[in-house]
This record gives sequence, C-alpha cells and structure tokens, in this order.
Amino acid sequence: MRQIDATDPKAKEGYSGDPFLMMLPFWDKKIEEPPWDRIWKLAGEQLLRTTNLLVWGYSLPPTDLKSRELFNLTLKARTPRMEELVVIDISPDVRRRWRREFIEVKFRQYEGVKKYLADEGLA
Repeated sequence: MRQIDATDPKAKEGYSGDPFLMMLPFWDKKIEEPPWDRIWKLAGEQLLRTTNLLVWGYSLPPTDLKSRELFNLTLKARTPRMEELVVIDISPDVRRRWRREFIEVKFRQYEGVKKYLADEGLA
C-alpha cells in the first residue's frame, strides 16, 4: 500500500470531479513532505481548537502510528479543549479502542449513524 496521488491518470480512472489525495492508515506516512506537511499542520491546529469530535468509520488502527500521535498530541494537550468524543463504528473493538485512548472526555458510541442522528434529533 502507498499514499495515492489521484492526479496520476492511472489512479484517477473510475473517479470524477476534483483530484484528491488519500492518506492510508499505515505507519509510513510521508507527513514531512508536500502536500501532507501543510495538511498535517492544519489538522493539528484544528484539533487543538476542537471541543466536540465525531469520528465515523476510522478505526484508529495500532499500525497508524502517526495519526495516533497526532490525536494524542492535540486532543491530550496541556490545555485540552476536547469535551466530547462521539465514535460511530460497527465494531465494538474499534469503539473500545477510542474509549481507551481518550478516557478523560465525555464519550458516546454508536454502531451506526441512524441511532446517532435520532439521538441528535436529526432523523
């Protein structure tokens, strides 16, 4: 697996719209190189300001070391702003993994989006 640059014509086959980049959940992310360096910095700055985070469909795999570190450095900062973490994932293991990482914040979990939307009065 590798990071995919969808501006590459071969990678773009079957897709329409603007070119996109995909950062896969593995340990060897090239976050020090463009375009990821800027994106990673902006993501960290935004997470430092985040009070409520909704995670839908990201499993926080043990092999995704750089993403885990990004979350740890920002969501567990000295002056954390994070008040609530909501995780939507069908896997109980994934929900437990997020809960174990961020035990100091209010935590809500859902197997699917329908229940979450109902709880929020959006369904």
